[in-house]
Amino acid sequence: MGRREGVEEMNRSEPIQVQPEQTDIARERASDGLRILIVDDNTASTRILEIMISKLGRHVLATSNSGKEAIETARRFRPQLVFLDMLLGDMSGLDVIGNLREVPGFETTLFVAVTGKDGDDDRRRTADAGFAMHLAKPVSIASIEQVLERCRGIMDGLASTAHD
Repeated sequence: MGRREGVEEMNRSEPIQVQPEQTDIARERASDGLRILIVDDNTASTRILEIMISKLGRHVLATSNSGKEAIETARRFRPQLVFLDMLLGDMSGLDVIGNLREVPGFETTLFVAVTGKDGDDDRRRTADAGFAMHLAKPVSIASIEQVLERCRGIMDGLASTAHD
């Protein structure tokens, strides 16, 4: 596959399963901006992503600069979408997603790998870990817009499922 610009959607082996109590949360969240967590140990990278996302709509943003802080922030903040750097100072992005995937309530959270590594093996590794998408650095505003649209579509789908 090689290096590609923008977003590559990863195939999930199983569809997202939503519990009844999650549908009220999804309905509430789908009508507003997204709750987004940005995790990168490089504060400049975090700030750049924060600025780009802010230009694309009214979202509630939180940032973290370490894996440990990301896990704690995510548990409190309950993001719908997480942009997660793969090489943090204290742990890998794979460790962070592995930890959070075990926490009830994160079943419908979309995780996006943000990394300088963009080979086929890197993409397979992030897909296998449960990342919905893989973005190669430097991240473009167009790729972020694609991620936000996909996340909104999923949240809207969860909300409409709640009405059925």
